[in-house]
Amino acid sequence: MVAGDTVVIRVYVKDQNGATMRVWTQKTLTDAQTNEPVWFVPFVPTKQYKVTIQRTAGTDRAFTWQRVVQT
Repeated sequence: MVAGDTVVIRVYVKDQNGATMRVWTQKTLTDAQTNEPVWFVPFVPTKQYKVTIQRTAGTDRAFTWQRVVQT
């Protein structure tokens, strides 16, 4: 990321009473990061969830990500 870039990372969980995905938590990263931009998604207390990355300012970028499942 460089100056002027902004991305929003959102975690959605499925509502237990319906089929609606609701925002559970989110993180906004802006401008150049002093370190590698890392954000760990905390434990999600649900059976179904999704994570999105949305660019809200700046240039399109490719993001390296990894999903790790602890057993």
